[in-house]
Amino acid sequence: MKNVLFPLPLTPFERYYWADNRPDYPTTFPIELSFFGTLNEPAFRAAVLAAQGRHPLLTARIDDQGVDPRWVATEKPEPPIDWAAEGEPIRYPGDAPINLRVQVGLRVWARPGVAKSLARFEFHHASCDGLAAIQFVSDFLVCYANACAGEGAIATLAELVPERLLERGSLSVDNPEPPSLKTAARDSWVTARLWIGILVQRCALLAAPRGPADVAARVGPSERIIEFETRVLVPSEAEQLRAAANSQGVTVNDLLTRDLLAVLKDWNQSHGEPGGRRLRISVPVNIRCSLDRDMPAANRIGFGFVEPEPRDFRDRATLLAAVRRQMDQIKQWKLGLYFLGGLAFASQFKSLIPWALHRNRSFATMVLSNLGRIFAKTPLPRREGRLICGDVELERLTGVPPIRPLTRGSFAIFEYAGEFAICLRCDPKLFRPRDCGELVDAYADRLRETARLGA
Repeated sequence: MKNVLFPLPLTPFERYYWADNRPDYPTTFPIELSFFGTLNEPAFRAAVLAAQGRHPLLTARIDDQGVDPRWVATEKPEPPIDWAAEGEPIRYPGDAPINLRVQVGLRVWARPGVAKSLARFEFHHASCDGLAAIQFVSDFLVCYANACAGEGAIATLAELVPERLLERGSLSVDNPEPPSLKTAARDSWVTARLWIGILVQRCALLAAPRGPADVAARVGPSERIIEFETRVLVPSEAEQLRAAANSQGVTVNDLLTRDLLAVLKDWNQSHGEPGGRRLRISVPVNIRCSLDRDMPAANRIGFGFVEPEPRDFRDRATLLAAVRRQMDQIKQWKLGLYFLGGLAFASQFKSLIPWALHRNRSFATMVLSNLGRIFAKTPLPRREGRLICGDVELERLTGVPPIRPLTRGSFAIFEYAGEFAICLRCDPKLFRPRDCGELVDAYADRLRETARLGA
């Protein structure tokens, strides 16, 4: 199958994350799993390889020696698996992030303990997006459970069609509009307007703390790669938040975005950041349609942007109305597709995307990626909503999107076993772990307040 697929040209979105990769700001992201119980090493290693084999882009590297970069098959596609005792630091192999020129876009660490175990997966965003990473992890969990069971597999994985990856750059949607000159003109206008706003209109930066800590303490090496902080809304709090959204006729995502904007405004004011520019939230938008059900892991997202006006911050209701209006526009106008359309246009000019990415501009103040309810269709037994995976039970999944030099923070939110896991990563050159903890605490507390008020 690899000979059929590869070599495979990069899509514009893959080029975006390939071009934006830098040593200090790698375009990689972690997914971390915590388990009750002790992981079995042979079953773990077998499950990683079995799951990887279902997703061709996670077995490939990028060859950029020709005119255009392309995915090519690798002689040794197996990802490095770092298996060590509980408590051993998680570090980059060779102190370097993934290099897709010579490596596949997947790395794995495992830290088994007696009562609890930890597994961490690192993905390169050129290889797949967050939803696809969850798809891979779901496959891994099923493969692990089957490996623990021995000859009698306990679950069957859905069939994937590798050839569907040939369509991963398609902008097709369910129920598309019939083509016409009018729609073409509208699409060109919306694309131009979106990208002019991204590239020309500067947004507010997340304020870096100005405390007494010296610079060396902030930028010193960390024992763990891609550090992030996690807070949890327990099932009762999560249910209150859903009820609050229903009572106000909005989505949970609307509330998550509204409350993040309010927290960022308070944070910047308390840390002395000038208030002249607007806060802008980058929201990943899933563009998968019904034809993508059997596609292996890939990038099938675009980006929308929520950027209220200063007057929208005068009270909770006004800000929520502004957020809902812009989120509805993202859905109705399919603005994630217009983001990708702009990348497709720019990719016709070899140097345009790298030029735009390496200018001293921030595309957004913060990234907010709400992955929603994960593992809803994973075919494994459950205990109190948690997956039973052979000899272990999945307690929680966490992770965060990449950050850029001037987009200083990224949030990810996962709904699993009735809980909301709220994860935050901040630029380690500017934020200490305790700074990051203060910001995620402020956000979690604001969401709890919203849940109480709604209830």
